[in-house]
Amino acid sequence: MAVATCGAVAAVQRLPICGLLSDAAATDVATELRALRAAADAVVDWQPPLLTFKAIVGASLACNPGPHVTDVGITDGTTGEVFASALVGAA
Repeated sequence: MAVATCGAVAAVQRLPICGLLSDAAATDVATELRALRAAADAVVDWQPPLLTFKAIVGASLACNPGPHVTDVGITDGTTGEVFASALVGAA
């Protein structure tokens, strides 16, 4: 994810694994995310309908309910279960 203004990149959140995860240290990821959100806040007034886009940033977090791609495979954020198959809930 990135924020750019006037042709210049203001901040970047690197997510090289499926575009959802980073293999960087958690402190580095947090620093990038703080910078990205601050840069976005500087250029957008987060009123509806744009508020929806800001919410999407956290939609794929593994701690949220439901299945998510993580570094250990597809997991359920509610139960912590790691699925053996990408077919979640398949019989």
